[in-house]
Order: sequence, then structure tokens, then C-alpha cells
Amino acid sequence: MMQRLQSLRVVFLLIGLVSVVVVIPIGCLGGGGGGSSGISTTGVVTVGTGSAGKNISLTAGVPTQVVKTLNYNVSRFGGPYEALTIDLSAHIPWIDVTPVPRPLPRGTTAGKASSRAGGNMSIRIAREEQANTVCSSGELYGPFSITIDDSSSQVNDVQPSSVSATPASVDIINSGSLVVCVIVTPEVDATVDLDSVSFDLDQCTTPPVNMAGTWQGPYSCGGNCPESGNVSLTITQDPSDMSFASYTDGIASYEGTVCGNRFSFTGGVSGDYEESGTFILDTTTGIGSKTSSYESVDGSGCFGTCSDPTLIRN
Repeated sequence: MMQRLQSLRVVFLLIGLVSVVVVIPIGCLGGGGGGSSGISTTGVVTVGTGSAGKNISLTAGVPTQVVKTLNYNVSRFGGPYEALTIDLSAHIPWIDVTPVPRPLPRGTTAGKASSRAGGNMSIRIAREEQANTVCSSGELYGPFSITIDDSSSQVNDVQPSSVSATPASVDIINSGSLVVCVIVTPEVDATVDLDSVSFDLDQCTTPPVNMAGTWQGPYSCGGNCPESGNVSLTITQDPSDMSFASYTDGIASYEGTVCGNRFSFTGGVSGDYEESGTFILDTTTGIGSKTSSYESVDGSGCFGTCSDPTLIRN
């Protein structure tokens, strides 16, 4: 039997400690469709999925994936952000269903309306360079089990109702460059419109530490083009606002945001490779460490992750 889900709005809420939140304009992210733009007090960042989310055919029991890459200026929208929680309980009416008559089992008659399983949904987040693997190895949230009310054809429950976001997810969001994979597995055959993914993001309240200077130490990169050696990178922070920073590593350049002792960045070498990651300063020892993911854009097909475990400031 075919059942048409006229509208599936995925709401991925990240609710933190301080309610200072913004709305990212759809146009700035390259998403399709309409949507709010500019600063908002509603606490929701709405990202349209564009044509990728339209008329998606789903088969009962078969996972279907929708992938969306996002690039945005974190500072423009109130970032960087801090500790977050994903709260879905207040935003469960995602699915509008236009039901078709379903044949009753032999020997039964229509009775009171009941609830039925609608399927489940998972969301994975990764750095932009991991777009090819986000659906299998990105930061996982879910699966969330969806229950639909037969009488209203609306979602009436989702479990779990809330989960905590990981520090790794916060770092990815603060880098201003990420890829999202929404995985929907329905209980029935369906056609859906996945309109948007929404984030409720809260501003970082931890003062940025001083990371400025030249840092040196060993690095190693895995993946299909492994390499290792020594690195020397120079971090510069905006004197008027230390939460904004950039750094250079040879001819490579990066920029991003600082929340406390964590510097989330994105950049690389134009025409060669893209890289994003997190630099963490241990304020007790004064030692820095950096982890990142990279992907070549020169046609070589290189991709992987890098680690700079012990960086000393000169």
C-alpha cells in the first residue's frame, strides 16, 4: 500500500545553556526554497534542503539518505557556540500525512483510532571534507522512533525525546563548514518532502584564551595519501574580539572561531585541498593539539584525517 507523506520537516534542535540564538538565511547557505533570514529571537536556525529534499520515494524498511553540505559565517550568526542538547520533544509534528484507506485484517471492523509506528530517523554530522562518508561515519544522533496518530495523521511521539550533543559536533558546527546526512526508514511505502533541518544553537559564554603565536611540533595524516613530518603554524587572533582567529601553515590559510580553549577552523590551499578541524590548548601545560580532516580538490582523490598531538608555542 502507498501512503503519501505530504511534508516531512526534520527539526534537529540543539538547545544549550544560554538562549542567545540566530536564524541562518537559507540563501546564504545555498539551500533552496524560502525561509526566514537575518537575526531572530525564535532560537531556530533553518537550513533548506533545496531540490535534494523534494519528492523522495521511500520503501518500507529501506533506509533513504539525504545529504546536504553547509557553509556559513559563524560569527555573523552569533557564534561560536558551546555545550548543546538535542531536544525533539517540543517539535514532534514533523509529518503531515494524507492517508489512504487501509484494508483491515479479515474478520475485523473499524474501531477507535490508534497510534502506529511511522518509522525512524537518524541524523549524522561531519566535516565538509567527509561528505562521502558522513552517512556511515558521521557523528550519529538517533535513531529516533516516530509514532503517528491514526486519527490526525500527525506525529504524536518521538523517542528518545532528547539527547546530548557531543563536543565533536560543536567543534564541527563552529568551523562553519559541515555536511549533514538525514536517514529516514519508514514503516510504509511513502513519498516525502524533506523541507529543512533546523538547529537551535546557543552562544559560547566561555571567554576565548590567548592562542596567538607560532606553534611547532610533529604531525601525521592517515587516509589514502598518508604522510608525516613537522609542522609550524602561526595563529592570529582579532585584537578587538579574541573569539575570531586565523592561522597559516606554509601557503595554507585557515579561519574560524574560538570558544574557551577550542579553536574550530576551516580552510586549506585553493585548488589543492580543503581541511577543517579543531585546535585545543591545554591551559595547564600550555601544549596545543590539533585534529582535522582533509580532502583534495586537485583530482588526486586524497582524503583522510590528520593529528598534531604536541604543539609547542615559541
